[in-house]
Amino acid sequence: MQQTRGQGPGEGTADADGTPAARRRGPAFWWGTAAGTAVVLSLVALAVWFATGAERVVGAPVESWSTGATAADRSAAVELVAVVESGGCLHEERVTVRETADRVELSGSARMPGGQVACTADIRYEEVAVRLAQPLGDRVVVTPAGDEIPERSSTVD
Repeated sequence: MQQTRGQGPGEGTADADGTPAARRRGPAFWWGTAAGTAVVLSLVALAVWFATGAERVVGAPVESWSTGATAADRSAAVELVAVVESGGCLHEERVTVRETADRVELSGSARMPGGQVACTADIRYEEVAVRLAQPLGDRVVVTPAGDEIPERSSTVD
């Protein structure tokens, strides 16, 4: 190979097949490419982590319920106060109502932050008011699995 005066190694030279030396890649090029690839993959992984760290809805058991009315008015009640288990990172507790002719089904849920978040282990109970489409009457209040939810004589303090 022939080197031109005033040029550094690899510049102005050609391989036996005529390929310019500037096209050959040395270790510095490959290490730079590997480092760049690692940075890009790290950014992609970080974006995926943030995307999957979104809040999610989890089940929150309904512990009890009350009408807030006197026992004589129980059958006429069109609003129930459900007591939902909560605590830690759970927030925005909600209760879904599904009614049939013989039962009222209460299903609790809450929002939980995604990702790796430190949460306390405390348990508290939140009251959530729900409106019925028709008066409670003699219908039984149950979980989605069909287990009866106990009636609470007073609301949570």
